[in-house]
Amino acid sequence: MHGTVDDDEAAAIASLKEKSVVLDVGCGDGSLQHLLNVSHRADVTSHAVDINKSMHLPKKVIFTRVDLEAGKLPFDDESFDLIYCSHVIEHLTNALDVLDDIVRCLKVGGELIIRVPSERSISGRSFGLPVRRNFIGNFYDDPTHIGRPWSPQSLYRYARYKSLAVCHCKYNTSLIAKILFPFALIWGVLSKNTDLIVDWYWRCMGWESYARLKRVQQDVSFNYYSFKGRS
Repeated sequence: MHGTVDDDEAAAIASLKEKSVVLDVGCGDGSLQHLLNVSHRADVTSHAVDINKSMHLPKKVIFTRVDLEAGKLPFDDESFDLIYCSHVIEHLTNALDVLDDIVRCLKVGGELIIRVPSERSISGRSFGLPVRRNFIGNFYDDPTHIGRPWSPQSLYRYARYKSLAVCHCKYNTSLIAKILFPFALIWGVLSKNTDLIVDWYWRCMGWESYARLKRVQQDVSFNYYSFKGRS
């Protein structure tokens, strides 16, 4: 599927300079390292942080235990060429503080990739069945979602506030996903593959927001405007 979020992530990985240093925030089983492996980027040094280390995290990854709710990232300013943050900030009460700290750790010219439930996830259907934990149709199906959904517009505005250049801010959806979803649903039910159902359901409705941002030298910020006035 040309032009998908997956394609864009692959392009970001491919564009990394030789011997780049990257960070996976809230790494889980190591999503970023998987992307590096698929792209054959063995030259890249991969760091990861999370509150606990997964037994499935690849051994190559340099892991540091961090409670994002309690403290800052233990890295110097401008340490990383790419920072990856997938489905993390919706689990935090201090998402803005964590994002600010992530930007601090990003090199000038480095990129930040964010995946997060969009505001459309609130209107998603909650199936209300005692099924696998991955079977999440509505934002509030996950009791650890103590934060908020983020629309592409909110990610865009955050980027502009922080003087980040916006490469992409969009819903993770496509026309092809909407056309193929009924067939994926049937196959998922027949094969009892709930992960397949959820993945295609999310892509069909734009359940997820995606942003690819770049830290630049020049100030690209803008003044906030609302019905309350400018600031």
